[in-house]
Amino acid sequence: MTGESNFHTSSRSRLVAFCLVALAAVTATYGWMAAPERTWPNLLLDGFYMASLGVSALFFLAVQRVAGARWSASLRRVPEAFLPVIPVAAVLLMLLFFGRHILFPWTRPGIFADAPAIAGKMRYLNPPWVFGRMAVTLAVWIFFAWLFRRTSLAQDRDPNQSLTIHHRLSRYSVFFIPVFALTFTLATFDWLLSLDLQWSSSMFAFYVFSGTFLRESPR
Repeated sequence: MTGESNFHTSSRSRLVAFCLVALAAVTATYGWMAAPERTWPNLLLDGFYMASLGVSALFFLAVQRVAGARWSASLRRVPEAFLPVIPVAAVLLMLLFFGRHILFPWTRPGIFADAPAIAGKMRYLNPPWVFGRMAVTLAVWIFFAWLFRRTSLAQDRDPNQSLTIHHRLSRYSVFFIPVFALTFTLATFDWLLSLDLQWSSSMFAFYVFSGTFLRESPR
């Protein structure tokens, strides 16, 4: 893929998009005031869904690079187009801090006092540590998304360095895959599995990953 893109959005389309965003913000604000017990779970669902789409697109790109799959070279702009959604999803997910007492039972004082069977989760589900992990996870995803996208575009701008940049992207992919495995596992536990302290699963992260990767993979 070489050359500059000729795709441009019209002023009318941008205006409609801004109006929809403003309407969504007003609706969400009203929901937080009128029915927070319904609004915060929906924000979690929307934010995690968007984040999973973006990071699974990044994982798809990394897998193709590591595997040396040539067939996907002409398709890479499609998953790359999902990468800018990760910072937006990060904002939505970090807003959950303000609704933590409604969403997450482990943020409520004394929640572990009479539950010895799950008391081992007390240190792991310490609110500052949990939200710190969330912030670090999102920052890592955003960094790799920016790195992949910037390097991929540089490959188009400088054909003479195409092979060098190709190897650079492959090295980035080798680093990202284990990082993804760790951060995505932590994310699924912190954001989703911890909603119910009585339930645990060693396959939950893999189950969520399978769903996100299936949505991302071309059919």
